[in-house]
This record gives sequence, C-alpha cells and structure tokens, in this order.
Amino acid sequence: MKTTHSPSLLLVWSLTEMEARELGAPSLAPVHFVLGLCKAMEVDVFELVDRNHPDRGNLMEEFLREIRRIRLVFERAGIDPRHERRGIRISLVGSLLGGAPTETHLRRDTDSRTAFRHAEQLATLNGCPVYPIHLLHSLVEQRIELWERQLESNGIQPQSLKKALADDVHHRISTAQGTSPTPRRPDDRTWDQN
Repeated sequence: MKTTHSPSLLLVWSLTEMEARELGAPSLAPVHFVLGLCKAMEVDVFELVDRNHPDRGNLMEEFLREIRRIRLVFERAGIDPRHERRGIRISLVGSLLGGAPTETHLRRDTDSRTAFRHAEQLATLNGCPVYPIHLLHSLVEQRIELWERQLESNGIQPQSLKKALADDVHHRISTAQGTSPTPRRPDDRTWDQN
C-alpha cells in the first residue's frame, strides 16, 4: 500500500522549505523540518487556504486539528515553538546547514529521507496518511543534536518530548477505544489520571 502525505504534512514541508531557503541551506535537513513544525504553529491557516477552494472546510479542519496536536505535544513537553524556532535559526546561521540565500527548489537530504521513511511506516501501521505528528515522532527518534542542545539550553530534557509523544499516542488509543476521560489540554489536572 502506497502511503500518502496529508495536506497538513505538505503544509509543514512547504514551511520547512521556506525556512531553509531563508537560511540559504543547500538541502532540507531534519532540523529544518523541526523549524517547519514550529512555524506551522505561527501561521494563520484561514489565510492559507483559498476562500474559493472546493475542499476549503476539510483542509482547514485538518490543518487546525493536526497543528493543535503538535502544539499540545510541545506544550506537554514545555516547549515554546516560537522561542525554539528562533534559537535553532540563530544556531544555524553560519553553520553548514545555512549560507547564502537560494532560489532553487530544495530537496531532502539523506537523513530527512530516512525520517520520512520512518514516518511513512508509522502512518502505514496506523492505516492513515502521513501527518505531521508522524514526522515529529521520526525526528525525535533520529536525535537531532542541534535541536537537543537547543532544548537543553532552555532547560528542557529531550526525554520530556518523547514522553509527551507517548502520552499523545496513549490518549489517541484511549479515545479511539472510548475509554478515556482524558482532557485535551495538558494544563488540566486530570490529564494523567488514565
């Protein structure tokens, strides 16, 4: 079965390419996809989808749902996506992953293709298209050194992101089985009462 990339993943990919291009990157590295995921939480999805698009309602619903899912995982881990994005961008300026601005279409590097293969495997196991959450799982498993250093500089242990992802999976399974009184907001005290 061929896996498809969801519109929300394609949105993240587009934002990733924009971020990498602004940094002058020669290709899309995994850390650029982290930037794309963070940037997705800053965009106004209502402005992204053409008002005349025939499937506008469904696209916006997916964008909002999947961006909210990533946002909740980040909140659970104590990550401020805007602050994280700025810190990573500062670290990339002057590195080999950044350089002079480029106008060409950027391709994924080997590590990014590996992350996507893993995300596609996760989506296949779930019987769904590849969503941004699958990519986030893959990127966290890949252990991006620059991102881990950035997290640690903000007092966040990379393990907390893994735990937040595990909590997200547990929540999705419980909700699908109809057994979870788990609220959607991580700041609610009953979050861990499963």
